[in-house]
Amino acid sequence: MTIQNMDNKLLVVCSVVLLTVLLLGSFVVSLKIENIIYLVIIYGTIMFHSILSN
Repeated sequence: MTIQNMDNKLLVVCSVVLLTVLLLGSFVVSLKIENIIYLVIIYGTIMFHSILSN
């Protein structure tokens, strides 16, 4: 694995963690169910991509 691949994976992981924190924080403040739906879609897409890449 090259350094660039590791940097790209780290960037994706950091982006997903930041997006999760932002959506959960927004859900706690506004109690809009759309934020949880967005999280389910994001993590579903990640799971689907990881299944297909193996």
